[in-house]
Amino acid sequence: MVKKLLKYELVSYMRILLPIDVILLIIAAVARIIQFFESDTVAYGIIFWSSLIAVFVGIMACMFMSVIVAIIRFYKNLFTAEGYLTFTLPITPAQHILIKLLGAIIFQLIAIFTALLALVILSAGDVLIEVIKAAVYLISRFFNSVPAEIAAHVVLYGIEMLILTAVSAVFTMLVYYTCISIGQMARKNRVFMAVLTFFGYYLLVQILSTVLMVVFTVLELAGVLEPIFTFFQNHTFASFHIIFCTGIAVNAGMSALLFFINKKIITKKLNLE
Repeated sequence: MVKKLLKYELVSYMRILLPIDVILLIIAAVARIIQFFESDTVAYGIIFWSSLIAVFVGIMACMFMSVIVAIIRFYKNLFTAEGYLTFTLPITPAQHILIKLLGAIIFQLIAIFTALLALVILSAGDVLIEVIKAAVYLISRFFNSVPAEIAAHVVLYGIEMLILTAVSAVFTMLVYYTCISIGQMARKNRVFMAVLTFFGYYLLVQILSTVLMVVFTVLELAGVLEPIFTFFQNHTFASFHIIFCTGIAVNAGMSALLFFINKKIITKKLNLE
């Protein structure tokens, strides 16, 4: 049942987002074709820059819609009248959240791939070939000119950054889901309460960030952080690993907490329309 529901989720996403992705690629192709008619005329300049703006607006719309559709589907499927059908399925609340989350992440990745493909189409030709050649040359030269130990650290940095990006994306989506789950507990104006919850979360993050900065500054002036700075200076490569791994652990821990909150609300505080 989980596989069937995930398949249905992905198909539903495709019906909405696939046309947007296709339109973006068509706009990129048209913009590339326009470049073949390059001239010094004012008309060409207007058409050329308009096509570039259209491509970048399309990329932003593609990325934006992948998130908006995920938010709408989470709310509509679980907390509106559709929820009466959704929760008759032999699937646990945790599985519902996982399916929604997995579908959202998959189509965010598709949106990123589509945006990159649009840029490739837009720059297709000699320029793209030269960029690829330069990138390959710089990368190969770097790995051939540095010790194997440093090269290994760089590869690990790349892997850690990818993991951190993925975990951060999951955390961000769970923040939206949590705001929706909290908002649906209100009797009226549930969407407004969800938006209000998000702004409350944002305000809380800003306050905590300011407090941490003040504390960090005070500790730095007091010399308490001097041993840490010394360690970072003496162990530069290890320090970056610690920073990336700490970011991964924090985002993973917060994601687990938000997942638990969503699961509890859906299990204990479900308020269908």
